[in-house]
Amino acid sequence: MESKRRLVLFGLLLILALLCRSSHSLRCYECPKNVLPCTETVTCASDLDACMSASAAAGQHSYFKCWKRKDCKSSEILKQLSESNLKYHCCETDLCNTNLPSSAPVTSGKIFLLVVPLLAAVWNMRL
Repeated sequence: MESKRRLVLFGLLLILALLCRSSHSLRCYECPKNVLPCTETVTCASDLDACMSASAAAGQHSYFKCWKRKDCKSSEILKQLSESNLKYHCCETDLCNTNLPSSAPVTSGKIFLLVVPLLAAVWNMRL
């Protein structure tokens, strides 16, 4: 029984390690303001750990950029882009900022990385 728990925990940790791509530089779409469709790709600087797409002024302004994940909140994006209202999407996988957001502001993150340890703990309680 104990070896089964260890095997499951090892498997979950292996999956977690594969998902953490710390040595990999993120690639995002990045285009000058209002260039649609945005097809230019860049490798982000190491301190920029998210891709961002935003639509402002009722769709008249569009942005595709490398971004800091900690700055993926509307107040910071509005300030840095000098806009008064926008919809945005931040993501953390290569070339994930392909589309402009069409609904309420959304941010996606590595929720899975937080859920795996929780699932492992629940699994261990059941065994």
